[in-house]
Amino acid sequence: RAKTEYNQQLQRVYNQRKYQNDVARYQRERYELAIEYQQELGEWQSERYYENAANIQESLNTQYGAIFNRIEQARTKTLNGIEQAGRAADKGASSITVAASESGTQGNSIRLAKQQFERAEAEYANIEFNNLRNRVNQEKYTMLALRAEAQNKINQLMPAPMSRVDTPGPQ
Repeated sequence: RAKTEYNQQLQRVYNQRKYQNDVARYQRERYELAIEYQQELGEWQSERYYENAANIQESLNTQYGAIFNRIEQARTKTLNGIEQAGRAADKGASSITVAASESGTQGNSIRLAKQQFERAEAEYANIEFNNLRNRVNQEKYTMLALRAEAQNKINQLMPAPMSRVDTPGPQ
């Protein structure tokens, strides 16, 4: 009977040890799978993040290009307007000179009339350059806002930290 009890206790210890080994193996496998899953998930999240960030950057570059085109168009329009104002001033000054020579007028009145045309041209050029400078400043602020918006989108795409992987229980 002692031998039977001894064999039964030995079998129980053996079964407990086998059970503990099976549990430990299961926990280790589960832990390894969780680590592998987190690595794959991290790689996938990283790829999506960088793809989306590149798309946002490309979109931002396109928007910047459109802004630079608008600035260039405004600059060209300003220069053309100033050139037209200069021609109009030259034409006005020429007509004063012709009218003065036909009427025989001379002196300060002709010079003052020509200066009026030159002053009008200079005022027009000043206003146009100020408008262009203000337009460029406004576009600069627009670009800063676009950059901040893009950075905000990129920040929102940042993956959240992964949860901790449960380590296997004590062996």
